[in-house]
Amino acid sequence: MTISEQLRQNNKHVLTLSTQSSYIGGESPIRKEISTMHTSTGEQSGSQTRNVTINIRAKQSQRDIIDHAAEVQGKSRSEFMLESSYQKAQDVLLEQTFFGLDELKFKQFVALLDAPPTQDDKLRTLLTTKAPWD
Repeated sequence: MTISEQLRQNNKHVLTLSTQSSYIGGESPIRKEISTMHTSTGEQSGSQTRNVTINIRAKQSQRDIIDHAAEVQGKSRSEFMLESSYQKAQDVLLEQTFFGLDELKFKQFVALLDAPPTQDDKLRTLLTTKAPWD
């Protein structure tokens, strides 16, 4: 049973948020937390022996590009592919957030979304100021 199904069974509302935003100013604090968590459990630790095999088929042109990129970074093909796919997996997981709300909290949340925006002079100034590149 999925998390969504469990929440629905317990009479909870399920919201799925997907974000595509980039974090400005370095590594995302959320990504850092996930990286730390996985490293501390040994999932990404270089000192732990890798004991699982991942096989993949590719076109010759794809392998050539991967090999070239790995060479540019001074890594083996396996190191490059594992790091790249692990990074992409983290991105996908961080973009999807599930949380459940009881009936009251869900109604409050929807009311906030449906309410007109609050009047904010700073926001109005920001939105009405001509961009320097225009």
